Amino acid sequence: MTWRTPSSLKWLIVKHSRLQGELELLRRQSTELDRQAAEQRERVDEAKRNLQAIERALGLHDIKVDPNDIEGVQPHVDKPLYKHGDLSRLIFSALKSTDGWLSTGAVVQHATGYTYDNIDHEMYEKVRRTFRKRMRALVIKGMIERKASADHRGHTLWRLVKSTD
Repeated sequence: MTWRTPSSLKWLIVKHSRLQGELELLRRQSTELDRQAAEQRERVDEAKRNLQAIERALGLHDIKVDPNDIEGVQPHVDKPLYKHGDLSRLIFSALKSTDGWLSTGAVVQHATGYTYDNIDHEMYEKVRRTFRKRMRALVIKGMIERKASADHRGHTLWRLVKSTD
């Protein structure tokens, strides 16, 4: 004999299962955030100790400097997306893969596989700006060529400099 599970009971079981899974995920995330917060507190304490050591050393110097008169400088928070030289290598390999002109988006897609549709839009725009900025610098160095194109919706096109042998 088979039993038929009432739909209301099935709904409760599924709801319980999903909430149980969500709770486990939240606990794991909470544990990770606690670990990150503890690491951050350690870095703050170390920075305070280093600052106090520098202030003591300033007090021992012949020329007196009041540490309160020294203004703090904020460090860079955003790290570069690519290591030194990697971005140029990606651009050159993408431009070598074709004989003609490529748009900025096509260079990004050839080099990384990213498109506007398969990655977060903000991240895509950041990557695209990074590529465009580097390609402009390569144009100034005479390594690639640039032209505006009407048939690509006004997008800039890029290609390797053609050698005149």
